[in-house]
Amino acid sequence: MEPVKGIKAQGFVPELSLLSDEGQQWNIRDRLRRKNVVVYFAHDISCADCRERLKALAELELQWRRTLAEVVVVFPNTVEELKEVSDEFNLPYPLLSDEDGRAAEAFSFETLGDLELPYIFAVDRYATLFFKDVDDRGDAREEVADVWSEIDFLESQCPECGVAREDS
Repeated sequence: MEPVKGIKAQGFVPELSLLSDEGQQWNIRDRLRRKNVVVYFAHDISCADCRERLKALAELELQWRRTLAEVVVVFPNTVEELKEVSDEFNLPYPLLSDEDGRAAEAFSFETLGDLELPYIFAVDRYATLFFKDVDDRGDAREEVADVWSEIDFLESQCPECGVAREDS
């Protein structure tokens, strides 16, 4: 994952406040400075590749918690549709409804060019924003494992100098 150019220095993390599959408001601001947050912007709940990535993200639930990371997945679908998918897969993380596309738009940065779903952003506990393009032809489990490795590395770094701590 690479820091988003022009955003890391500003410490700017776009607003992300959406209804979850549980009908609760989920806001990224409530997590900043306390947790690493992985935000996966998916195509649609009917996309087979996106569904595979949902499973892969869920399989690493214990590792996400160990690295103080919270995973959320943003879909352009209704809360009711998301609830069905969450129940079907018994997902341990929230699915967020972005029916109007405003959240996806807020995370579309000029420096990244024309983004096409799916893509992943990660925000470390120090509010640095990272980006990973997702290849639908790639192996979902390998991609998710790569993201987890990056989060694990980010968590091991010193917040002041960026050097990995020896205890990690």
